[in-house]
Amino acid sequence: MKLIFIRMAQEKIETYRRHGARAIALEATLLIEAKWTNLVDMVWLVIISEDLVVDRLAQRKWMNESQILARLKSQMPAEEKMIYADEIIYNDGNIGQLEARVTKLWHQLHII
Repeated sequence: MKLIFIRMAQEKIETYRRHGARAIALEATLLIEAKWTNLVDMVWLVIISEDLVVDRLAQRKWMNESQILARLKSQMPAEEKMIYADEIIYNDGNIGQLEARVTKLWHQLHII
């Protein structure tokens, strides 16, 4: 199943490139853990403190705190993921701050 997903991603990326895309952004939560970093030229990692993750997810009320913590513990720690990142985006602020940081990085690519 994993192989199917990576092939689908590769095909989609190639289609965009054939059509002249100068940049392609993937939102891939498990890109690093799945060892798919070879699909991309650059990895931007968004990280957030564990306390804030728990607070934000608990507000959505689709998981309780123990479920959230169990899910976090099952994932690769952010410190390990940081090794693979070209850019680290800290998401401890509000959505406006996150958008501003991503926009700034995007414009630094000089593709627009």
